[in-house]
Amino acid sequence: MRHKSAGYWWRAAGSTAVVWTARYAIIGCLIAAFSVLSVHDHLLLFSRNLLYKIVLMMSVTPGAAGIAEVAFPAFFGLYLGASRPLSGCSTACSPTTSTCWSGP
Repeated sequence: MRHKSAGYWWRAAGSTAVVWTARYAIIGCLIAAFSVLSVHDHLLLFSRNLLYKIVLMMSVTPGAAGIAEVAFPAFFGLYLGASRPLSGCSTACSPTTSTCWSGP
């Protein structure tokens, strides 16, 4: 690996950047399939997805599934039909199950 050319490392870095960009762009593409989004909205969804993944990486397990269920509508609820962004965990719906939790 130490004796590889600079071109090899540039191609490796480029392919890594493409794969990670695609990973964080998927949620924006899924939401765009059901609603009209501007370029600004796509960039906002990309950054929200990046922050969402950071929150999930920092959440303590076991029990981190609850954090994911509350964080998903907090980050993406505005684009998924929620009337307002989640503030104070008033209502959280799980993206993976059909159950909902209603808070105070």
